[in-house]
Amino acid sequence: MLFGDDRERTELATPRRREEARKRGQVAYSQELISALTLLAGFGLLQYLGPMIGKGIKEITTLTFSALKAPELSSSNVYLYFLTFLPQIAKILAPLMFGVLFVSLLGNIAQVGFMANAEILSPSFDRINPLKGLGRLISRQAIFELVKSIIKIALIGYIAYSTIKKEFANFQGMADMSVGAILSDVSDTTMKVGFRVIFALLALSILDYGWKRWEYEQSLKMTKEEVREELKETETHPQIKMRIKGKQRELTMHRMMQSVPKADVVITNPHTLAVALSYSREEERAPQVVAKGARLIAEKIKEIARKHNVPIVEDKPLAQVLYKTVKIGQEIPPTLYKAVAEILAYVYRLKGNGIQNVESGIRNY
Repeated sequence: MLFGDDRERTELATPRRREEARKRGQVAYSQELISALTLLAGFGLLQYLGPMIGKGIKEITTLTFSALKAPELSSSNVYLYFLTFLPQIAKILAPLMFGVLFVSLLGNIAQVGFMANAEILSPSFDRINPLKGLGRLISRQAIFELVKSIIKIALIGYIAYSTIKKEFANFQGMADMSVGAILSDVSDTTMKVGFRVIFALLALSILDYGWKRWEYEQSLKMTKEEVREELKETETHPQIKMRIKGKQRELTMHRMMQSVPKADVVITNPHTLAVALSYSREEERAPQVVAKGARLIAEKIKEIARKHNVPIVEDKPLAQVLYKTVKIGQEIPPTLYKAVAEILAYVYRLKGNGIQNVESGIRNY
């Protein structure tokens, strides 16, 4: 059967299946991890930038109230002061807000990379189907999320209670402290509680991401039959075919160029075509085309021929006929025996006289 149950899905997902799942928006993603990282960044920046933010807000508040001309606050002058000092407040809080935003984006990119998916945003009846929604409410995932939320609430409550309980003795002496000292102690306690809660949530979120990753891999697993079917489809895919043909052309070209040094002669027209011929009286009935090409390939054939002292002879009509009618690896037709024999005789005569390299342009054979 093509689609088996979960017990039959023993094969790891193929790259194609992963790509298709990603197009559907199916990725290993933990929102808990993003929340924990955002909180950590927020508290960390707040602790580092807190004095500067507090000083800036204090100056704005002092300036606001010292500039009040009306004896009573009204909606009109409050609105005016709000518009006046809003840009300054935004400037003070900008490093904190952009820092948290940057960490949030970084966390998302680290999990799923850059992904823009229009299919997720397209309308779907399944998202508003009551039966589907009910199924999601009582699913294994929903139960897992409920248990996770209960654990988070219990953990946060315990950490907050235990930390405040230890600091409770300090609270009793606040009655005799100044407002600034009280705010400082409360701020320190808040930070202590916050960081402890955040590190606990970060540990839980890492476990949550590990679970989501495992669940994601399990959901993508395939049966052996699915892998075989996908392999058949992949083999017939146009892009794969083009790639295979490209590789085959490269191998053919490489083998052809390796045959040029063994050729007896290269016939050219002389600039755009080149055909390399080889002839062995003991093994072949007639000369054989071992390489041919036009333009850049022709230049490459001639370059290799010169490098290995293979004679190059110009014969425009013969080069054109050989290029158009004889395939690589085929023997020349009988109609060309006489013309090729004259060239080979000429080449052998030159070699017999000790001349190894026959430059193009020589035609008197």
